[in-house]
Amino acid sequence: MSPSRESLFIHRLLVIIALDALVLIHVLDLPSKAEETPYLGVAYLLLIAVALVLMQQLISRASSVLFVLSAFLGCGVALAFTVTRTIGLPGATGDLGNWTEPLGLASLVVDVMLIAESGLAFFLSTQSREAVSTQYPRSAQESLR
Repeated sequence: MSPSRESLFIHRLLVIIALDALVLIHVLDLPSKAEETPYLGVAYLLLIAVALVLMQQLISRASSVLFVLSAFLGCGVALAFTVTRTIGLPGATGDLGNWTEPLGLASLVVDVMLIAESGLAFFLSTQSREAVSTQYPRSAQESLR
């Protein structure tokens, strides 16, 4: 395995771990959210499902599209955290100003890690694809796909 492929593997693994941590945090917070604000419980279930699908796909293969989707998921969760702490959501104003809630802070740290690692993995995946296209003749490239 070349150094760039090893780096891509490590960053892909870190994206999977971050997605796993995001699932764990939201599973732990799900009962209280579903009880307080049912539509947030549904949103948590959707988030968990999307993260699980992304994890499963990333375990199977490295894909720049999957890295972009993972980064967007992290951005969306970080944005939702910020909105719930600043202006609130309909029927969910209990977290206004609550910037130190442990699961929320853990989620924010995981979101930043997910965004950063997804970005690095995306960069490495596009670099390795460019390296393949300059290394091999066209017919060899087709057989690699």
